[in-house]
Amino acid sequence: MDFSDPRFREIFLDIHRDLPREGPGSRTSAEKALGMMPNLPSELDILDVGCGPGMQTIYLAQLTNGHITGVDNHQPFLDSLAKSAADMGLSQRISPVCADMNHLDFPEKSFDLLWSEGALYQMGFSNALESLKRFIRTGGYLAVTEAVLLKDEVLPPEVWDIWKDEYPAISTIDANIQMIRDAGYTLEGHFTLPERDWLKEYYAPLEKRLGLLQQKYSEDPFALEVIKYSQKEIDDYRKYSDWYGYEFFVCRRE
Repeated sequence: MDFSDPRFREIFLDIHRDLPREGPGSRTSAEKALGMMPNLPSELDILDVGCGPGMQTIYLAQLTNGHITGVDNHQPFLDSLAKSAADMGLSQRISPVCADMNHLDFPEKSFDLLWSEGALYQMGFSNALESLKRFIRTGGYLAVTEAVLLKDEVLPPEVWDIWKDEYPAISTIDANIQMIRDAGYTLEGHFTLPERDWLKEYYAPLEKRLGLLQQKYSEDPFALEVIKYSQKEIDDYRKYSDWYGYEFFVCRRE
């Protein structure tokens, strides 16, 4: 697929419209990551980078006493977050901001916790660790999920085909830990997201949406190819989940 094709983006965004999440994750995993952060302030300033429609942003508001700034560059996602926050009485504690994660304009050391689920690959993981560090207060935390290879073995061609265009820089857990340390963080802990965070929390709603859109675009061959491409992502994970996943890294800025 040509990801730069405007029509691809149009169909892709239609596929992802109104989904609860834009990637694997869960409240349970968010709570587990928060539990790896000793001595958090009682009232936190949190920055959620690449928040999407913000399910994890809502979780952060429910699990902490913090104020969360959710940043994304797609306004409809932020509109969904704002509606969810209003529906749950959390509007005073969640501030959606439309911005490019590569060009954030916040004061240095203004957040106790920088959170990002499945988004920092767009900046390159090593680059993101370095460039976002300035927003974290001394002793504050970075919590991030990153796509990783779960084995050190040579990848089967079928697995490499999954990642060679989408994220050719994908690396092992150990390699990512080294990047974290090279960027000057202390690693407090890490864990691999369970398959449930993929299959139930993310792919089940996505697969249901794909079924509906197959009917909507039944006369549109290009759209059907994009839908097929999205379904292949789900099918590939079911086949090869022992080879790749998301790792939740919890790091502290010294």
